[in-house]
Amino acid sequence: MRYPFVLLALASLPALAQTPSQALAQKWDTICATAQSGTTLLVRCDETATSSDPNANGTAAVGQHLEEIPGHARIATRDGNTSSDTFKTVVNERFGLLPGGAPATLLNVAASAGLAPDWSLFASLEAGRVERRRGPNEAAFNADTLHASFGVNRQLGARLLAGAVLAHDHEALDYSGTISTADAHFTGLVGFFAYTLGRNWALDAYTGSTHGGYSLLRSVNYVLPKIGGGFYEVDALASAAPDTRRSLRGISLTWNGSHAGWQSELAMGMDESRTEIDGYTESGGGGLALVVPNRVVETRRGRIDARFDRTRSTRWGVWQPSLRIGWRQEFGNERRRVTVHLAEDSLANSVTFDTEDPDRNWGELAFGSVFTFSHGHSAFFEYRQRFAHAFLQERVLAIGWRMEL
Repeated sequence: MRYPFVLLALASLPALAQTPSQALAQKWDTICATAQSGTTLLVRCDETATSSDPNANGTAAVGQHLEEIPGHARIATRDGNTSSDTFKTVVNERFGLLPGGAPATLLNVAASAGLAPDWSLFASLEAGRVERRRGPNEAAFNADTLHASFGVNRQLGARLLAGAVLAHDHEALDYSGTISTADAHFTGLVGFFAYTLGRNWALDAYTGSTHGGYSLLRSVNYVLPKIGGGFYEVDALASAAPDTRRSLRGISLTWNGSHAGWQSELAMGMDESRTEIDGYTESGGGGLALVVPNRVVETRRGRIDARFDRTRSTRWGVWQPSLRIGWRQEFGNERRRVTVHLAEDSLANSVTFDTEDPDRNWGELAFGSVFTFSHGHSAFFEYRQRFAHAFLQERVLAIGWRMEL
């Protein structure tokens, strides 16, 4: 044989073409062969064995909606608020007037260091909508997202600004075509700094971690015809509440400049996140509850953003509308193997399937404005959304307030 290593490699690969439902249907007879007396699982097995549906195993497998499981981790792969640009928008000394009434250069800490006090407080709120299109191995869902933060920063000399943010995130998934849901919440602390390298260059970085949990509901719903008439109907919910942890960090280098009231900025950076979902055993499920092991999702994204602002002075302060366009390149978040088994299966026969490949690149478009008032107060809003993403759409509206102490 000319290429035995090729055949050996192919033999060792999983059946990537199988959907989660197909993987479960293929194992169903094996699982049922050893189902224990007195379990609800055995009742489910008797129903598929005595159904007049020639594809009863497949019908039962489809009705268990295993393709929804990857969505718990998929929502963690969105950009969300885990980018250095968010901290720059909320925290940095973007506005204020230089001596003589000229507008400050965009995002240049040194430019306004002489005017800024040592301490500032800020808060922001982001509400978003995420839409995931259906894929072969992953279910479609809609999700509402909420990010709230409260932070403090201090100017440490002419070039360095540092601070911390207390952040809370809530992500609520609603799967399409079923009553399955997945709610996640995270709370934690993120530290950051901004360092001015020169007149037009700045370095920003952040790192932190959040902890929380999921509240999961998986619909188990299907109907099988009986021999001789009638139907077996299964309609149940399987639930679980695993803990979860998320760590994040990022760094960016920014060039900015200004001319005649116009400001421009070019930022390049890298953002990384790691989300770990603890393993769990579902309750309920009509005999079809699952045992799902610990899962880890890691993303690593390069980013480039160009921003254009126009500063306008008014009697109440400074108004600065802005437009930003960016591009993201994913270097992590590889296809992951998921192996589950039925909780009432005494032999724990594994059902294994893969998540889908990530989208490697997409764009982001945003517009907003910052308003700087007298007495050291400023506010901002920003609307942003993805474009050219293969399967995930996200829209976010953010508002915030900053107060100098």
